[in-house]
Amino acid sequence: MSENGDVRVWEPDARTEQGLVVASLVVLFVGVVLHTVLWAVSRDADVPAALGLTAALAHLVQLVVGVLVAVLVGIVLVVVHELLHGLVIVLVGGRPTFGAGRSESGAVAFFYTTAPGHLFTREQYALVALAPLVVLGPLLLWWVWAGPWGGWVVLPAAVHLAGCVGDVGLTMLALRQPRGTLVEDRKIGVAFHDPA
Repeated sequence: MSENGDVRVWEPDARTEQGLVVASLVVLFVGVVLHTVLWAVSRDADVPAALGLTAALAHLVQLVVGVLVAVLVGIVLVVVHELLHGLVIVLVGGRPTFGAGRSESGAVAFFYTTAPGHLFTREQYALVALAPLVVLGPLLLWWVWAGPWGGWVVLPAAVHLAGCVGDVGLTMLALRQPRGTLVEDRKIGVAFHDPA
């Protein structure tokens, strides 16, 4: 963390980026297992031969449709995830901006929502950062468990969960700052403004 007067700037270094990637992959694996078990327990996993097709062809059709649905759901989740960050930013008085980028090392690609120059309390920052996990996490668990085409949502739900690792990490970092610290979210990293 670099210091500039009363402002401490945190940006991920190469080791932190590697740690985030590893943590995301672990959470992705756990998420796939969790969501798959949830789906399998809640449904009969056998696929009937649809429209008089052979079982093998029905499975192939289901696989192709499933991949297309998973990709579409994944894209929608990214958009909704970032919009939820933006909605909470607006609710706490900020003006959100949206974009995509890469870390300085190029190891991590990401989408982001930020509010340039806006200072959040630690609690406001936690609300902004955790909103997609708190809103979408339970919704996706329900969808996998009881919603239509739950099996096709397993992978996008797990990818979303893994994508929340950075949000959780930044929230933990912000909440460890002294009471009264204001948090400035940046495209890469955060700046902590010490209490007056």
